[in-house]
Amino acid sequence: MNKKTLAIFIALLVILVGIIVWPSNKNKNSDTAMIGAVDPMNATYTIGDEKYTMVNGKVEKDIVPGSASKNIVRIFGTPTIGDLNGDGTNDAAMFLQQTTGGTGIFYYVALAINKDGKYFGTNAVFLGDRIAPQTVDILDGKAVANFAIRKEGEPMVAQPSLGKSIWIKLTDQTMKIEGYEKPSAVANEIATTTNASSITIKDLEKKMWVWQDTTYNNDTKIVPKKPAFIVVFTKGSNVAIRTDCNAITGGYSLSGNKITFSKLASTMMFCEGSQEGDFMKGLNEVSSVMFDKSGELIMELKNDSGAMRFK
Repeated sequence: MNKKTLAIFIALLVILVGIIVWPSNKNKNSDTAMIGAVDPMNATYTIGDEKYTMVNGKVEKDIVPGSASKNIVRIFGTPTIGDLNGDGTNDAAMFLQQTTGGTGIFYYVALAINKDGKYFGTNAVFLGDRIAPQTVDILDGKAVANFAIRKEGEPMVAQPSLGKSIWIKLTDQTMKIEGYEKPSAVANEIATTTNASSITIKDLEKKMWVWQDTTYNNDTKIVPKKPAFIVVFTKGSNVAIRTDCNAITGGYSLSGNKITFSKLASTMMFCEGSQEGDFMKGLNEVSSVMFDKSGELIMELKNDSGAMRFK
């Protein structure tokens, strides 16, 4: 075999190997996604058109082959567990954080759906660059991501202070998710309820209530440092509460505009600098509720000592 023939043979061999190996590498993440994972920390999630298969909640990819810059995606915090598709099994919802070597820190929310004991990740919904993630909750079979963004016109160096919530819609057939905000019509509908005696449980259940401040009659005002304090009234006269440290569940009763919380049970985490004590002190003193003209929920404290404001 002469040199020219040998060279042609080697070139053909290289091309043949490439044809065989390249599809295998290309479909590796896809195959992993189809197989599923034993837990959400090792599932495959999609950002844009690219799949990321987690290993203990993290994956790294070269931005350019052989370069020092890495595209890093990790699960931010601990996934929230709950049933998202009504099949009686535990699914998961979580924040994803992505860094690509620049100044940006990009955040997403994604789900992992449990099918026959295996977790299948969804696409990720983009939330923002350098936001302040708070909590991902599963409420009545729906996921909601709570986070803080900067006010309009503020520079990126400013601390995010404006609370925002994105609800997640899951399409069972395609496993695709999309985020949406609660329609403003809900707030407008509630705003018409200005007569305290006409408040109903359905009014309270219409949205998730985020604590804005507590004002006492001695001119003391407590404002949360971050929008992490949430009250959700759910079916069966149950209440779910999130603070900047713990999750709290319990019950409540409503008679006219008089409200009473009962059997509140909390997780027992300790968090340095938490405002949970101030928040729960106020909540334990609430005696009645009303809506103001803007649709904000006002919880009045016992003995006319002050009020908590939610929106």
